[in-house]
Amino acid sequence: GEMFPQRHRSWCIGVTTMANWVGNFLIAQFTPVLLEAIGFGTFFVFAAFTVAALALALWLPETKGVPLEDIDRLFDGKLGVPRRYAEPAPERIGVDSPDSL
Repeated sequence: GEMFPQRHRSWCIGVTTMANWVGNFLIAQFTPVLLEAIGFGTFFVFAAFTVAALALALWLPETKGVPLEDIDRLFDGKLGVPRRYAEPAPERIGVDSPDSL
């Protein structure tokens, strides 16, 4: 949940929760149908989705140690937003940068 920018966080959490429920519902509904139709091949279908999820997990940037206010800039490069159009980092009073420690 901390990877979403603050201005979109509540909406994104709602969408991901809905996607989780819909995904679980679809798996519960289609697994018996797939097992009946293609037997063991059902598990290859699930394996393909697992590989796609792994590729997505490897593509997403690490958010450990990144302040919440900077998360949106972390994704700008991943989503094709040129750095010159990305918002500049706001100056935070009283917060030391990792370089100054």
